[in-house]
Amino acid sequence: MWLNFNMKNFLKLFKSPLLYLSIIAVGFFFIYSYPRMVLPLINLSPDENANYFFSKLAAEKGTLMSYERLNEGIAPIVHPRSINVNQENYLVPGSFLGIILIYGFFAKIFGSNAIIFLTPFFACLGALFFYGIIKRIFSWQAAFISSSLMLAHPAFWYYSTRSMFHNVLFVSLLLIGIYFLILLPSLEHGTAAGKKSQIQNNPPIRRAGKPQINSKFKIQKKSMMLKYASIILAGLFIGLALIVRTSEAPWVFGALLVIWLFYFRKVRLFEVILLLSAIALPFIPIIYYNQSLYGSPILTGYANLHKGEESVNVAKEDSLSGECDNQEAICKISFLAGETERGLTPLKGVRPQKESTVFNKIREIVIRSVPTSFDLNINLRTAARNFKNYYLKFFKWLSLLTLAGAGFFILRLIAAIALKLARRKKSLIDMPGGKIEEFFGKTSKEEFKAQFAYLLLFALISAYLIVYYGSWVFNDAPDPKLITIGTSYTRYWLPVYVMGLPFIGFLLEKLSSALKFRFPKFIFMSIASIALAAYCAILAYRAPYEGIGAQFKGIAEYNYKKEQVLHLTEEDSLIIGAYYDKLFFPYRKVIESKMYDEESVKKNLPILIARTPVYYYSFGLQEKDIDFINRVHLADYGVKLSEGRNIFNDEMLWEIVKK
Repeated sequence: MWLNFNMKNFLKLFKSPLLYLSIIAVGFFFIYSYPRMVLPLINLSPDENANYFFSKLAAEKGTLMSYERLNEGIAPIVHPRSINVNQENYLVPGSFLGIILIYGFFAKIFGSNAIIFLTPFFACLGALFFYGIIKRIFSWQAAFISSSLMLAHPAFWYYSTRSMFHNVLFVSLLLIGIYFLILLPSLEHGTAAGKKSQIQNNPPIRRAGKPQINSKFKIQKKSMMLKYASIILAGLFIGLALIVRTSEAPWVFGALLVIWLFYFRKVRLFEVILLLSAIALPFIPIIYYNQSLYGSPILTGYANLHKGEESVNVAKEDSLSGECDNQEAICKISFLAGETERGLTPLKGVRPQKESTVFNKIREIVIRSVPTSFDLNINLRTAARNFKNYYLKFFKWLSLLTLAGAGFFILRLIAAIALKLARRKKSLIDMPGGKIEEFFGKTSKEEFKAQFAYLLLFALISAYLIVYYGSWVFNDAPDPKLITIGTSYTRYWLPVYVMGLPFIGFLLEKLSSALKFRFPKFIFMSIASIALAAYCAILAYRAPYEGIGAQFKGIAEYNYKKEQVLHLTEEDSLIIGAYYDKLFFPYRKVIESKMYDEESVKKNLPILIARTPVYYYSFGLQEKDIDFINRVHLADYGVKLSEGRNIFNDEMLWEIVKK
């Protein structure tokens, strides 16, 4: 009897879709982590490098700043991109602190080697919570399909392997927070109401000398405690998501407002205050570290910490050629503008600037306190072009299925409204209402409200992110016509990609349900799943120029260059060079500069040479170019480039010495 009972429960476990999704998630954890397991630890962008450096520093030394003695008495030029220098010459983070604090916390527990595997872990965890969200709004079938597709989506896959970017962590934490938020109705109506019959069938027992135990009150109290716990957890995870990417706050709070408008009759003021208080809690350490690192609780790493420097470099869209080299296609702007290089072909982004106005002057003041991600310069034509390239064209089959599913879903909502109105008017006598419901599926009032709210949120959030970030102009490659997976649009639009997946799940579920027999349904779903999985894998790994497959070759080359240079230079030496600071820092001191173009670097070379060996790393320079640099750019400062050493192809290393 005991064995049979437990065996039944054990067999029930194998019928749970969440179990199979968990197995898929574990598999994807190893898929995401594989490049980090087999390749040398090379971060392909300054942002990733800076986040890793400070996460490790926080775990091992309990601090988020590192003193740079070479900046003493000179301009704060000794630092890599994505890292700022404060007034006391400490290297400090140049972006949001959330990922650094979270990963630093886990690294303290599990060791610094765990840092690069945390994004794959949170990516898989986020997919499981995404399943819980969609299951409550749509169905378990749609939830299973959409969660599996989230793990396999090429953009989500790609940035889960690029484990030190903020975006996947932000999306995952936000999904966890939203899950606890939508859990509230089931706690309120399920826990207490679900026990009503149990209370009626089992009345309270009176015991001599003891007061009557009010079972109904105890159940209501338990339900309320669970509800408040869910609110607090929702707020904490949403707050954690916002400290990872604070620039997403406008649309996140906008989404919370829309949810409140749908359910405001069921939400008390105290619960709203509790949620907002929980959201604010993760910002307490952020305020503390902002004061400690940047000298003000409202300043961030994007702020200009040294007076006299340019705080933001902006340009018109028609002059975006920048200073791009034909090898890595990097276009320079100030990292203080809030966007730094990304991907194998590192990225710089600039936004068109309009003529000077009072508004722009006020905006420049605000920029010192917040990242330019809050800047609003809308260009609908640019946004439409980027939407076409990075949503419709690059992920065309996923986009096509998403739009088809959304269209079918809208038809279902319209059909539900039409049937409801028809029934009110008692005009369904001669209408095939039963067949319509059988085709689209019967929808309760609560389901209709939740699904309509989801559709509205998807439309509003997508419109905001596509228009807002789509108005930016990014140059990722030598040819601006190239469309690559590593561009910043795919990172910023991760919420759009993820939120559209349930419509694919909904579409496949309805197409499958149209088949009458189980075996054809199984065949259809198997073929659809294999086809989508193959499509996603091919696009993630074989995407032109920046796919995961290209990372293997790129990291191998970068590691060779790094090892060669480290072998030829002293441990305390300084390396000057454009674009390669991400390879040499923190193993060597670095200045990201072409040197001969920047007066602040050239005039400080004699001081730096007196303190430590200084090298220059560049590519494509011939003997006549070196002679020109020595005569025209360096002669007035009493220094010169010595004989160079070849590192890789036409990339060379020169020591800068006194004449």
